Amino acid sequence: NLKIIPHHTLGMRFTATWCQHCPTMDETFRKAKAAMGDAFDYVCIYDGSGNYSFAGSSGLNNYYQIDGFPSGIIDGRFDLPNYNSTDYGASVIAQTAEETVKYYPTATAIGVESSVSGREVTVNVDVMAQYEEDYKLTIFLCENNVIGPQQKGSTEIPDFNHSRVTRMSLTHYLGDQFEGPEAGDVKSFTYKATVPSGYNLSNMDVVAFVQRNFNGRPAMQSASYGDWYVDNCRSAALGAKAPLEIQ
Repeated sequence: NLKIIPHHTLGMRFTATWCQHCPTMDETFRKAKAAMGDAFDYVCIYDGSGNYSFAGSSGLNNYYQIDGFPSGIIDGRFDLPNYNSTDYGASVIAQTAEETVKYYPTATAIGVESSVSGREVTVNVDVMAQYEEDYKLTIFLCENNVIGPQQKGSTEIPDFNHSRVTRMSLTHYLGDQFEGPEAGDVKSFTYKATVPSGYNLSNMDVVAFVQRNFNGRPAMQSASYGDWYVDNCRSAALGAKAPLEIQ
């Protein structure tokens, strides 16, 4: 009695404002988003020493063994090289998404809703689980249209548009582990946070994703990233709602 759940692939772009080749991967992710639409979402994790870093930047770099910028991680298991051809890189993201669905059928559906009062943010996340097992939930707040300097080759671009900048993690940056409800049931979570005044609330998105354990199945990974991969993700503008998707 399994339900059909749309899979939303999650990309993590590891980057830095001083990185000469990072704008190429930025374009790759944007092209993948344009081609895949709602089926692909991504966040940008900036170097821990820069202006756009957040508390989990260094920890995520260590967890995914990032040893150079730019780097991309797709669905928490595949390392995306910085291809010179952005079209080719975008096609690799699409292929990885298809591989995830083929070998790891989507087990969870996610609904996201949030509200804002002053600088206080409340985020509600619903998770419907197909299997009664352990999962991890991660919630990021990301900011779009952050205008600032970015190195590109030998030239510094003073007004580069930095989008999907991860500003805060409402959970642990590697996720909060939880025991799934009975198969087919929904479990609800509420998180609250105060957003610093330097961030533009009207440009922020909530990105929530659920990780699932490989549970003895072959771990198709570019490296040993632990026992978890991204099963599904969902995003919505701050103050908006993305309902559960279940067929």
